[in-house]
Amino acid sequence: MIDYRETLVTLLHSEDRHVAAKTLNISVPSLNYRINQMKKAGVKVPTPPKRRTLDNLMVAQLNSIIKKYKTSEAN
Repeated sequence: MIDYRETLVTLLHSEDRHVAAKTLNISVPSLNYRINQMKKAGVKVPTPPKRRTLDNLMVAQLNSIIKKYKTSEAN
């Protein structure tokens, strides 16, 4: 059986619950159950951050990379 400490550390180091469940070799519902058990016991399990969407700065940076690529390709 997987230790609660291992579950929490894996969850904190994973991109999302699907990745954590796969790493722990358990199903996502099993992971969710363990997380809920920890929360009921008083563990302040953090909610995962929202996936970052493309903001204006990132779009500008990506377009700059494309422009440089096209310029170097033309030479």
